[in-house]
Amino acid sequence: MSQGRSRADLLKFLDWMSEKGLIPANTASSRKASANKVLALLSEQEAEDVTNADVDDLIRRFENKYRHQYNPDSVLTYKSRLRSALDDFRAYTENPVGFRPTGRTQQRPKNGGGPSASAKPSKSQQPPEPRLSQAAPSVNVVPIAIRPDVTVQIGNLPYDLTAGEAKRIANVILAYAIASEA
Repeated sequence: MSQGRSRADLLKFLDWMSEKGLIPANTASSRKASANKVLALLSEQEAEDVTNADVDDLIRRFENKYRHQYNPDSVLTYKSRLRSALDDFRAYTENPVGFRPTGRTQQRPKNGGGPSASAKPSKSQQPPEPRLSQAAPSVNVVPIAIRPDVTVQIGNLPYDLTAGEAKRIANVILAYAIASEA
């Protein structure tokens, strides 16, 4: 990937991010369409280095030119996509080796599942959902120092927690751990 800073370089960069799987293809395509449309307002001289572009000013110009073609929500979407594209492009041009895309690049399942959510059993294989009692159970919060500078708090633990329930909680936490075998 070249390190030019022009409008054309930005558009190539967005294609490259999609090809490398750094962001979803539809995200890259949306950012590219927005950037292409808004950055078309730049003069040739302004388009030579888009990393210096003032997004707020560009969006104001865009609104003035296309006032009757886009509703305010669409303009905000264009602004957000352009800002994200330019933020990533600036970060890449400043440090290609350490570049990491900003924003959400991976969507979590809507069921709120953790790492094993994709392997969720079918409805008939799932254990019944626990019912929440109307009365507040007796619970406590347990602070656990896991590093010298990090303490986590496990809350809402019932005082009558069983070993089976504790294992179930431990397994959920283990699913979030980053595997590091030494």
